[in-house]
Amino acid sequence: VTFPLWLKVAFLAVAIVGLIGIMHVFPVLARFDNTTKNIFKNSLFMGILSFPKTVLMIICWIIPFVLMLFAVKVLPVVFCLGISGPAFVCALLYNRTFKRFEPEEDGIVSDEEWTIAPIEGGEAAEEAEKPEKISHAEAEKKEAAAKIKEKLEGVRDQVEGVVSLEVITDSLSSGNKDIGLVSVFESEEALGAYQTHPAHVEAGNYIKGVTTGRTCLDFKEKK
Repeated sequence: VTFPLWLKVAFLAVAIVGLIGIMHVFPVLARFDNTTKNIFKNSLFMGILSFPKTVLMIICWIIPFVLMLFAVKVLPVVFCLGISGPAFVCALLYNRTFKRFEPEEDGIVSDEEWTIAPIEGGEAAEEAEKPEKISHAEAEKKEAAAKIKEKLEGVRDQVEGVVSLEVITDSLSSGNKDIGLVSVFESEEALGAYQTHPAHVEAGNYIKGVTTGRTCLDFKEKK
């Protein structure tokens, strides 16, 4: 049976469109809640949107079949990795595309503030009233603030899930605290890991010895 040219072209076009859509059906089904109709529609949309990656995904699935036909010696390898291998490579390809359509998760923000402990003792308090003693006390407070900044910001790169962490030491005179910490975490689990990390515990022990009047507010950041 000989088919007319226009019908062959139509079949080829339908096959190509179907292949492009099929490449993303399972990932869309796994990541998003959709009706059956929208699963196929969104899969086709994803395939067209990331067409170069879709072509690479198709090639990944073709390679095992080509090896089975022309390289029989590697058949055991194809048997073991013929499905999982292409699936893994395809996941690396479509993950970045999907992130553009996934809603951003709310971050966890932790806000802490301290007052540097004043000079204690009766005679020391009286001496602190003198100008030279006041300047000396301010120098000690700045030194303590610098150490707190160094210790806390040093924890930032040691804990996973820390989006940002900044210690503020140049507070305005209108406030009633000397130093503050503003940190953002990917999740509550990341915040918990940060709070119990040995480096943070060590920093906390130092802070307790040089500060007073700590306040803390943890909240979920709305995107």
